[in-house]
Amino acid sequence: MATAAPTPAHPAKPSVPAPAVVAPVTPASDPDSEIAQLKAEIARLQSLSENPPADENKPTGPETIDMGGLVLRKTVDTDGECKTEVLKKPMIDRESIRATKAVQRESGF
Repeated sequence: MATAAPTPAHPAKPSVPAPAVVAPVTPASDPDSEIAQLKAEIARLQSLSENPPADENKPTGPETIDMGGLVLRKTVDTDGECKTEVLKKPMIDRESIRATKAVQRESGF
């Protein structure tokens, strides 16, 4: 009778220790100093809300806008009121241009 050869056992993998995750240690903080920092931050934020910094992207004077021949001058006052003034009107009415284009599309141009 033939005896079966014992199957070789898989070599055991050496166990690799998992890297230990170390939490950062925060130094014990003083509650009084934290409160003082928070109060200083609140005071800074309140001063910013009362006196906002100048926005560099915001135009300082009146803004001129050209929309297809219609030229407007837009001025925003310090209280937020917006005033617009028409400087130039187009020579041809926009509705006439739209109607002409529609007629040209219908006729195949």
